[in-house]
Amino acid sequence: MEVLNNKEINNTTGRHFLSDEDENFNAKLIYVSGISGFDKILNDKTQNEISAVIHLIKYKKGLMIRLAKNFKKYETAISLSDIKIIALENQSEFFLLHINTSNDKINFCCKNSHKDEMLKFISSLAIKPIIIQANRDSEYYNQIKKKYLR
Repeated sequence: MEVLNNKEINNTTGRHFLSDEDENFNAKLIYVSGISGFDKILNDKTQNEISAVIHLIKYKKGLMIRLAKNFKKYETAISLSDIKIIALENQSEFFLLHINTSNDKINFCCKNSHKDEMLKFISSLAIKPIIIQANRDSEYYNQIKKKYLR
């Protein structure tokens, strides 16, 4: 998944005006993987290391994902009809958000204190999330905790 231009974002999401935003989840997620365009911008660093934030913005036809840093923004989008699965993987100190499409698996992590707000945002997408109770002793859990959460 690459960074898209405004025309591509508009075609995917149905966005025409700034006021077209239905719901948003701003500056609480930490990007982990799945968007090659963001990976190039981050250049093997985490968003925290470059002082960037992630915004999820729902429009009538799609979900826009924005990486914002120093008044610059990099955006990509997914049509709501292309989302196959949204899963929340519960951990002891955080949860992982997985968004799967036919072609991509996008991963974020977030502090548990924002879980109810995330569930409300997901419900606005009219997609029922899968809730996973994860193995908190897994190597993946420890890597996420060490690399992305401070």
